[in-house]
Amino acid sequence: MPKASIAYSSTINQSDPKADGVVVVGKQEHLNLLKERADVLKPKFGDVINSERLREAIDHVTPNSSVELYYKNFTLACMPSKCSRHNAPMLPHSLSRLVKANLQMTPKQYIVIVGEVKSAFALGCAASRLFPLYNRKKDEQKDQCDVIIEFVFVDDKDHVLSENDVTCLTASAESIRLAAKIVDAPCNEMHVNAFLDEIRTVAKDLNLEAPLIIQDQELVQRGMGGIYGVGKAAVNKPALAVLSYKPSGATKNIAWCGKGIVYDTGGLSIKDKLNMVGMKRDCGGAAGILGAFRSAVKNYKSTSIQARSKRLHVHRHEGTIKMIRGTVFLAFCMVVVFCNASLRDHQEDHYHSYYKKREILEIPQLGDANPLINLQNEAAQRDYFFHNLVKANDFNTTVFKIQMERERVIISDPIAIRSMYPVKNIIKSTGGTSIEYNDLISGGYIPSFMDNGKSHNTKKARQYQLLKNRLETYGLHSTFKDIQSYLKEIEVDSENTPIDIANQIAKISQDAMTKLLLGKRINNFDLFTNWFGSSLKVIKELDPTYGSKDELYQELYTQMLAYIQSTPVAKQLEDTEDKVNLENELMFFTIWLAAGGVQFSFRSALKYWAELEEEEREDLEAEIEKFMDKYNHENHFVHNLNRKLPLLTKFVMEVIRLEPAAAVIRGQARRDFIVTTSNGRYQIKQGTYLQADVVSAQRNPIKFKDADEVKLDRHSKNVKKYFYTFGGPYRQRATKTNHKCLGQTLAIDFIKMFLIHTTQCDVEIDSIQTSTSKTGGHDIKVTKFKC
Repeated sequence: MPKASIAYSSTINQSDPKADGVVVVGKQEHLNLLKERADVLKPKFGDVINSERLREAIDHVTPNSSVELYYKNFTLACMPSKCSRHNAPMLPHSLSRLVKANLQMTPKQYIVIVGEVKSAFALGCAASRLFPLYNRKKDEQKDQCDVIIEFVFVDDKDHVLSENDVTCLTASAESIRLAAKIVDAPCNEMHVNAFLDEIRTVAKDLNLEAPLIIQDQELVQRGMGGIYGVGKAAVNKPALAVLSYKPSGATKNIAWCGKGIVYDTGGLSIKDKLNMVGMKRDCGGAAGILGAFRSAVKNYKSTSIQARSKRLHVHRHEGTIKMIRGTVFLAFCMVVVFCNASLRDHQEDHYHSYYKKREILEIPQLGDANPLINLQNEAAQRDYFFHNLVKANDFNTTVFKIQMERERVIISDPIAIRSMYPVKNIIKSTGGTSIEYNDLISGGYIPSFMDNGKSHNTKKARQYQLLKNRLETYGLHSTFKDIQSYLKEIEVDSENTPIDIANQIAKISQDAMTKLLLGKRINNFDLFTNWFGSSLKVIKELDPTYGSKDELYQELYTQMLAYIQSTPVAKQLEDTEDKVNLENELMFFTIWLAAGGVQFSFRSALKYWAELEEEEREDLEAEIEKFMDKYNHENHFVHNLNRKLPLLTKFVMEVIRLEPAAAVIRGQARRDFIVTTSNGRYQIKQGTYLQADVVSAQRNPIKFKDADEVKLDRHSKNVKKYFYTFGGPYRQRATKTNHKCLGQTLAIDFIKMFLIHTTQCDVEIDSIQTSTSKTGGHDIKVTKFKC
């Protein structure tokens, strides 16, 4: 490729195909629109091409191909119309490939891009990448080519690039070519010092102050051992360069950081021959930041920008100064880094104590100094009490202490909350007080989700086996039909007086869940509600008079156990040695999943469904209708439920994210450990009473844009990354040795099945009253409900 100067034009310039090269490129649908305006390219035709010939070429060209109109000097190229969901919709990579294949080495080359106005920047930048600044081919270095890039817009015929548009494209193209040059140049030429020269050149070109450069031993002195440790064996020592642009009156601050290794061999973890090829591109991070900084400064005058480029030389194990396996060094963020080694305890303790002394922050205090006021507020606001404290503080404090019946540490940070789930960190408990679980409410049986140690593992294994057996013998498709029949039992037709159906919706979740797991619908809704509500009061310790109600709790427990024993599944356990424990585990797993998980989410789902935009609801209903037509059969039902309803799955995940049924996880610190948050690191001492605030973690505005709203275009991976509703991170597998709920997938499937059927019903919602109480849920008032 010859040396090229690139210019962008706001108009179609005159050219002669006999002397100049012309490539007209665009998607097929855009080229078809060009047929009506073929004369717009008349300045390019000379005396050898006409508009009719161009129209014929457009009719014959197909995606990923080209047609020559005058030898190879005038070419029409067609980009593909379809792209994978991971690719840019404008397909800039296709433009680069097609134009490169059809370029002629004429002194003047025109590239005419046919497309929409919104695609001008992406496609204009893609064209510039075809002409690299770095080239060591001697025969091509002699040639000089002037490249003019022009645009024909099909969606706005009168639109032309403004002077600012041309300036922006030119600056961006120069910066892209600079970044590419740094990546393309081999590391014997583009080493650390050569890259620093490029940074100085950019600063001079932009009339900025000389960059701050920290190199070699100064990195160690400033505590940047991570940068120094990787490249210290190189001839050109590693460096950190900081470029700053600080215009007066700047209204916004931006900081970028890019890492680059001029050739990443792997160092101590040396790469094999296949993976080492192409590692020159590992310096692209720093090169990209430098190019972006240059382009941004040229285009944005009211923004303060800082770019940091970390340049490290080749990972090497050779040399007089080398990285020894087992070396420990301290990085700038005060994280101890162990180099490919298993350290002895005394080494680990030494370095942990080193950074603890310097970086551990004191846990702040929130709430009232009077514990009684905090307890009263918690009783009134329930699980949203802690979220309201965090929100009032603008999420600046996500780990804090609060005085309750005793001091608790609340963890609301979406990263730090992960420390609440490893068994090595936490001893599970039912509350933050000295009161443990009320034996009378469960006949002395501690369910697995509140137990610890070997007894927990045994109970969890029982739970898993019971669930597996029922899913295999009864199956979700049968439950799907059950939910449909239970919904038909609700009939409301009252235009003048709205009817509250919240309890009827709750009963559907309980009936469907108990039928699946126990083989029999619950026959006493009031009994269930009283028992579950009473057990909640004891567990959350919101009932200070529990001791005077022992007889009532004992009676409720006896009645519930009698119901469990009457079910077909429990009767199959009569000949087992562990009958009593299995019955209790069945009772707690079934009832807590039905009420604590699914019942509340059913009502929440209806609330958020009613608040969707009309277009969003129509898209969901269309997806559900297609599912019912094509995939509603017993074979592969679970697979289809999970794979064929992506939009509905997103909606359900958003509902649970916003209103998690298990909003609080409690426990005691089993050992000393450190939690890392976006605000700093905090020391948790052994014996500390801890509480995970799931609501705040899943509504964190830093992790979720418009965190308090249902967004169907939110990336699923991000939602799952900070999703903790079912006793652990979403991707954590429930095992017998952890406290992750086995019912995560089952609960999500239940909500989807419920919504599929409710969309087939005739429903007119009058109002849905949101409550901050997890046991209260929502009042759902309707004037019509018929399935």
